[in-house]
Amino acid sequence: MSRFSIINLVFFQAAWFLAAWYTDAAAAFLLLLLCCHFVLSPTKRIDLKVLYGAVLGITTDQVLISTSVFGTDSSLIPIWLILLWGCFAVSLNHSLAWLQQLSLTKVAIIGAFAGPSSYFAALKLEALTTTLNQGHFLILLALVWAALLPALVSISKHSTMNEQHVKVTP
Repeated sequence: MSRFSIINLVFFQAAWFLAAWYTDAAAAFLLLLLCCHFVLSPTKRIDLKVLYGAVLGITTDQVLISTSVFGTDSSLIPIWLILLWGCFAVSLNHSLAWLQQLSLTKVAIIGAFAGPSSYFAALKLEALTTTLNQGHFLILLALVWAALLPALVSISKHSTMNEQHVKVTP
């Protein structure tokens, strides 16, 4: 793992915990972490392209909020969650880049477990709420993340491959 991948891992973990513990109050810190990522990143252009994945995640979470799968203090996705999606998206090129080496089936399985566990932890820390029982909540998010993570990894992989192609082409 490269030195920057370790930095990215620390940035993303800090972003997640700040978002889960402080929600709205964490927004400025999340923005600062995202800006620091781009200042330090050796692949700024690729990371910008991968932010398209954040749009997919933000849209997915907004649908889940709108359909009352989970809730926040507002009916619109909060800024802290938008910024957390940005932090997650850029981690797909660095600390989570290993996912690009796996089959999409394996990525879907990882997504089905890792995605819901993150949201479940956010529920326990009271960053999110839900009216669903735990089982239904986890099953629904497992289905969502079994599709979402492979899509996000594909976006990241495509962005990386396109950038490498651009560098090789005279």
